[in-house]
Amino acid sequence: MLEALGEFRVDPNDPSFVSLAQSDHPYTKDVLIQDSLRVNCGDRSGEKLKVSAMEPNNCDPFYRINPINMGASEWYSMEYVPSTKNVAGSGRIVALLDAASAQSATIFAICRIFYKNGRSEDISSRQMEIRKNREKRIFTIDIDDALLFSANNITSFHLLFFIEARNVAIDVYGLSITSIATTNSLHSANDIKRIRFSQKAKTLSRFQRVLGSNVRRVWKGKTNKHRALAKDVFIDFEQGSAIQTSVMHNDNKLIIDFSKATGRWRTLEFRFNEVKNTGTTFALLHFKGMSLPASLLGSGCIDFDTQF
Repeated sequence: MLEALGEFRVDPNDPSFVSLAQSDHPYTKDVLIQDSLRVNCGDRSGEKLKVSAMEPNNCDPFYRINPINMGASEWYSMEYVPSTKNVAGSGRIVALLDAASAQSATIFAICRIFYKNGRSEDISSRQMEIRKNREKRIFTIDIDDALLFSANNITSFHLLFFIEARNVAIDVYGLSITSIATTNSLHSANDIKRIRFSQKAKTLSRFQRVLGSNVRRVWKGKTNKHRALAKDVFIDFEQGSAIQTSVMHNDNKLIIDFSKATGRWRTLEFRFNEVKNTGTTFALLHFKGMSLPASLLGSGCIDFDTQF
């Protein structure tokens, strides 16, 4: 069951559109667009955002957001607050962002939930690229793990889009938010057997990426930026002063030390350039390892086997 939670559409008659169409100065504080979409510049010195309202003759009107002096390692965000009226039974939040960018820019979404008991939690979506051609990109956020996610337990939830803040403008045409109700279904023993057999079947096209202690040519050392660890396997994390990650071997174990990566996020990225969207593509992740405090990292390990 689908329930609409909110929609943002560029309105050239809105006072904020008219004001931004006439303005050409950059902002150092948050910008509220049409009273519903907030663009957050951040609070670091020298960072600015230029937000312009555009109404070309050959396409729909849009807002152009251009970061200034943020650098490739920084991020800015767009924030939208959906309705909470129709969230009962929601298992997923689906955000559809209608946008384009003159150059490729990385973007990912987070659902930030605020509960009545004072707690809050973030549930993230997958990362994707905004490219030159205008396209509606879908971010699916699975909230099944947020057991208290209902209109009776939450005060609000915010949808935040974190955008790579290189000096590359993105054009925003619209945004819609929909919830999908959870459907409880039990698989029979035969269904489970069939799924497991299809995963092992040799007739399936499979592309494999492996990261572990037995992989040849795994990069080892310290890094303070995005880095390839092995063929088509990358590590990344929010960058800043004195933030770094190290990769090492110890007793036949591959250790990825995130103890000094104190930012808000860190990622392992597996790239599959051979994959095409056939409608039946799926991914399988096999993970074996442990997470330990920095004082015990010498006995930690991590192994990944990822397949498409």
